[in-house]
Amino acid sequence: MNPHADPRRASPWLWRRCEKSLGSCSRGRFSTVLAAGIAGPVAWSRAVATRVLTVAVAVTPMAAIVLSGCVSSPRDEVISAKQFQDIVVPDGLNLVDSAHESHSNENASYRMGHFVYTGSTRREEAVTYVRQRMPQHSWVLVADDAVDENTNRLRFVRGYYSAEYKFTRMDGRMQMVVDYRTDYTSR
Repeated sequence: MNPHADPRRASPWLWRRCEKSLGSCSRGRFSTVLAAGIAGPVAWSRAVATRVLTVAVAVTPMAAIVLSGCVSSPRDEVISAKQFQDIVVPDGLNLVDSAHESHSNENASYRMGHFVYTGSTRREEAVTYVRQRMPQHSWVLVADDAVDENTNRLRFVRGYYSAEYKFTRMDGRMQMVVDYRTDYTSR
């Protein structure tokens, strides 16, 4: 770039913006700098850099606030599942509550939950434990099915709530899935 070229011709719009926002960048002062032949483009660059820096400082906090609410991927989310007090869980089983495996919702008299537990407990012992303990919480057993040699299903009701337990043995571990819901049609 020619150091003696008038930058107002190269970018008249930017020059007008510079004049309006920065008092130090007036035509007279800039012309004096150019006439003297002292670093015209440097003065122009300094004025533009000052303006860009001012805008960047003003915008950065807003961008940080906006971007802090963004999630990079649905797989990165962790949803915790509030366990209900009237659900029976055998010893040795742990709730899996990352990446949407388990979730729950409770509003007034409405409850919904899908809970996944895994552990090293034997399937037969877990089924027997749940069969014996659920009636102590006023649940009534309405279905007891052996789906196959590795899967059992129990269904309990209490008022307009229902809880379905599914016990599965897979890969040397036991998985228990509890589906809990409010069913107003059963009343």
